[in-house]
Amino acid sequence: MAYELGTEILRGDFPPTFTLPREAELMERFGFSRTVLREALCTLTSKGLIESRPKIGTRVRPRQAWNLLDADVLEWYSRVAKPLQFALKLQEMREMIDPYAAALAAANHDDDSLARLGDAHRAMQEASNVDEWVRADLFVPICGFI
Repeated sequence: MAYELGTEILRGDFPPTFTLPREAELMERFGFSRTVLREALCTLTSKGLIESRPKIGTRVRPRQAWNLLDADVLEWYSRVAKPLQFALKLQEMREMIDPYAAALAAANHDDDSLARLGDAHRAMQEASNVDEWVRADLFVPICGFI
């Protein structure tokens, strides 16, 4: 249920500041019990997608409040975003995370992991197409740096 409602929010079916339908309507629509619905709403609240207020209801939070680094939110967003839009957002996140990860790797490497990182870097330099480059790039976390 959290997946279904989360992807609808991320897709824009329920835009920021939109008040979600009442519990009874959501239970009927999705066919879930009140317990399952409330658990799903708690999950979406913890991910920054919604907030509940007495006498106001449950509203979609502004996009700036969404935890786009959350693994579930990231996966859900990948399923509903336009591919280029998703790739650009993913690159933004990497630009935030990768420098810190590289600094940690530099401070905590051993000879073996440094050699594997060098191999991955060479593979990225020698890649003749995007698929080869991505395979080499994905190899780096396997090296034990991240």
